Amino acid sequence: MRHFPQTRQNNCGQTCVAIIEQRPIDEIEKLMGKTGLTNGSDVRHALGSLGWTVTGARRDRLWPVIDHAVLKVKGDERVGHFVVKRRNLIFDPALRRSIGLRKWLGLLATRDGGWRVTSYLKISGRQRG
Repeated sequence: MRHFPQTRQNNCGQTCVAIIEQRPIDEIEKLMGKTGLTNGSDVRHALGSLGWTVTGARRDRLWPVIDHAVLKVKGDERVGHFVVKRRNLIFDPALRRSIGLRKWLGLLATRDGGWRVTSYLKISGRQRG
């Protein structure tokens, strides 16, 4: 999977869908009808409309062992951030390249407000239609 950095400060949700789909971010923004802030429902709907099986969950102890997911992370602020987890790699749109899960967790803990994973969307295989 190829990494894409986000093109705006607030389009991490669209960028995560673009990473999963390996399609241009502007194409995903058109599909989603948004160029800025998104929520988990927006990301879930976009992936579902592209044929992916997506199930959501609040943070639990299973997220580290799930192979393919979109993670929602938050700190003390109200605004969150989306990243893609694929096996032991994190594709964080705020970074220039993918990063190992352990290293990313270390970075997450050092951000202001002690950022943490608050929920995730588990992505299963694409349904053929």
